[in-house]
Parts: sequence; C-alpha cells; structure tokens
Amino acid sequence: TNRGIEYFRRHVQHDSPSTILVAILVATIAWIRWIVKCCSWFGSEIFDTILIFMYRFRIDK
Repeated sequence: TNRGIEYFRRHVQHDSPSTILVAILVATIAWIRWIVKCCSWFGSEIFDTILIFMYRFRIDK
C-alpha cells in the first residue's frame, strides 16, 4: 500500500541498517498476512475438497 511505501522511503533515506531491517520485516509481515488471507479465502474450499477426497478414499478401502 502507499502508506507502507512512504514509510519505507522515509526510513530508507536515513540509511541505517536497523531501519532497513525493520522495513524489510514490515514488508515481509505484510506479504505473509496477504498470503494467509488468500490462503484462507481459497484454502477453505481446497481444504474441504481434500477432506472429501480423504473420506471417499477411506470408504473405498
């Protein structure tokens, strides 16, 4: 998001290693949250499908 980019630019101008690490950490957390959100959005259907397949496989056996 724009706010994150502005935050990143403002802190990278200082150019100290710790602020860069913090910016990378913030970006990584944002990515993880986005991935988790997508996974939970798709994942519920995929998870249900997997459960159904496992259930059917168990019945077939």
